[in-house]
Amino acid sequence: MSSFTFLTSRAQRFIPLLTACLVLLCAGVCPSPVWAQATPPSDTTVATPAPDTAATKKLPKLPYVHQFRLGFDLGRVAFNLMYPSRQGYEIQADYAMRGKLYAAAEGGFGRGRIDYDNLKYTTSSYFVRIGIDQSVLDRLGAYDFDMAFIGVRYGIGMGQLSEATYLVPSLFGPPAEGSVPGKNYTVHWGEIVGGIKVEVGKGIFVGWNFRGRFMFNAGTFKELAPNYIAGYGKGDKSTVFDFNLYLSYAIRWNKQKSSL
Repeated sequence: MSSFTFLTSRAQRFIPLLTACLVLLCAGVCPSPVWAQATPPSDTTVATPAPDTAATKKLPKLPYVHQFRLGFDLGRVAFNLMYPSRQGYEIQADYAMRGKLYAAAEGGFGRGRIDYDNLKYTTSSYFVRIGIDQSVLDRLGAYDFDMAFIGVRYGIGMGQLSEATYLVPSLFGPPAEGSVPGKNYTVHWGEIVGGIKVEVGKGIFVGWNFRGRFMFNAGTFKELAPNYIAGYGKGDKSTVFDFNLYLSYAIRWNKQKSSL
């Protein structure tokens, strides 16, 4: 589906809704003088409009086509270039269920490094997220999988924090040196996500989303938190926000025949 066709089809679906909203708004803000006149006491008849069968007609039910979509987060690659001390990689997959629901799963790994004059440590981690997405767009056909969506995720990340060494300067003597023992950790969190995915070629999708994350066990790190937890972000933040840019490829099939 071309970009022009995509924009045209979306506009055709939203124009009737916008027109109806404008009509209702004008009727409420600028009432007609006819309604402001007093109604004669003898005339109590109210005209009932005939039902519009065309407006209440249901859309034809589309045949169920299976789709599995696998993508790679290109935004994470750009993030790695901008922040060398926090490296991460992420893949995403979803499966089209009946209606407008999509089962989603994501996973990846990452590592972090702090190499300051007064603090040094490293960390490594991996994660898994599972959830569901709800598209807010009507499908134009059985093979139309363009979507604007909202969704939720549950994520869990596991990693290792190395021993950290620190140095505290002093104006009245030698600096104080010390270390914090390394540890293994597990964190879990919830997410609210929203974005779009658009098919730009046969089975090829591009899309982006925004995420808000909320850690459930923020008290895990009492002494020192990792500077980066794969799939989540900074370990010392109980709430973080993130952005993903995906390039995906989809395969489709049904009971009659296979199709891309």
